[in-house]
Amino acid sequence: GSSEDEAFRQAAASENTSSHSGEGAAQDMEGGESAGHSHEVVPPSGSTLRFGIFQVVMLGLFMLFVFLLPIWSWLLNDKLGEVGRLCATPASELACGGGVDYGEVAARLGRTGRSGELVGCGCGEGALADWSCPPESGYFSISYFISPAPGTGAMAALSGWPILAQWIHGVGDAELFCKQCSPATATSSRAYAVMWYSQLGFQFFYGLFLINTLCVQPLAHAIVVGTFIVGLIVHFITLAIVMGIGTKAGKLIVSLSAIGIITVLMGYFFPVGSSWFSQHALWLGECIGLSCAFAVMPVLNLLRT
Repeated sequence: GSSEDEAFRQAAASENTSSHSGEGAAQDMEGGESAGHSHEVVPPSGSTLRFGIFQVVMLGLFMLFVFLLPIWSWLLNDKLGEVGRLCATPASELACGGGVDYGEVAARLGRTGRSGELVGCGCGEGALADWSCPPESGYFSISYFISPAPGTGAMAALSGWPILAQWIHGVGDAELFCKQCSPATATSSRAYAVMWYSQLGFQFFYGLFLINTLCVQPLAHAIVVGTFIVGLIVHFITLAIVMGIGTKAGKLIVSLSAIGIITVLMGYFFPVGSSWFSQHALWLGECIGLSCAFAVMPVLNLLRT
């Protein structure tokens, strides 16, 4: 009897030990699955940081392009001699804003065609639109400078990466995005739908902005520019609300959006005159406004690290 009792106690102890070991293994497995799930949702900090730096670099290249458009125009058209190769409009057929004689400008800059006649860059001619005198409207703009095909292509290429960041960081990765928002925000919510469609609207009309260049389709160009600006404003306002106006991310979005809107409006309504600043005010406002819009996602990505 005693030997049987001892054998029973040993068997029970062995079973109890196996049970605890199984529970521990199950807990370890659950923890591993949880960690794996977390790894799928939130990228490693190193990868996130590298992507954030890449976004900042591409934003910097875009800003160098738009803020130096007059210099690029001078460098490509005059310094490298593209005027004589790409521009064939007689200087007598061109006019500058503010009563400036384009013939005098062409003679001063030595702009001659293959036959020795004075020439200038008409609609769509040149690597970028002419920097030397304002258009007949009296003021420069990003739309004016990028009207030629090389300028439109450069604008599309350099702004493509900042726009891609908007999709990836925001509505492009729903699970990642919703982790940064208030608990009430879900992919089925109206706020998320507004963000998605406003981003889609901006993308669509921004494409039309590049297709309908200023000198070819001026009316259509003005309409699509106004529309994509409205879409972007709606997108960022909704983004700030769902991420929390009082949070660092919300304050950043509101601040950059406000700066962008104010500078564009100031440039648009600034009186046109003969001074360099009055002729370039709209262009400068557009440069600051677009840079603020495209800076939101890179800075948010760096904050998330």
